[in-house]
Formats: sequence, C-alpha cells, structure tokens
Amino acid sequence: MTVEIPTTMRAAVYRPGNLNPVTEHVPVPQPGRGQVLLKIAACGACHSDVLLLTEALIDERTYILGHEISGYPVK
Repeated sequence: MTVEIPTTMRAAVYRPGNLNPVTEHVPVPQPGRGQVLLKIAACGACHSDVLLLTEALIDERTYILGHEISGYPVK
C-alpha cells in the first residue's frame, strides 16, 4: 500500500510572546537516515506545552506543540 505524503501539515505553533498558539501549515519533515516519518492519528498537550503557554518556562524559540503522539509509519 502506497501512501501519498503531503508537502505540508497543520500544526499548533507556539511563538515567543504569544500565549495563544495558532494552527499553521508547516512543511512535513523529511526523515533522515535511521528515522521514520509517522502519520499522526492523535496528539495531546503535555506539561512542557503548558509551561510555555503559562510563561512558567521562558523560551525564545518557536515550537510545534504536542509531542505526545500516536500514529503509524508511512516512510
């Protein structure tokens, strides 16, 4: 079974100073050697996401939120 892999995906993005993450289209990452690309079936917020959104953790980097995932390999 061949799966069509899109070039972009929707993601909840945290940008420093904005406590309301927005859903954006971002590029689908390309797996490197020894890596697997997953099709995400479900995703949840975790404690590190909450720390960013409540300013308990100050970080000047941009993040895609929700690294607690469930999915299946596509590449």
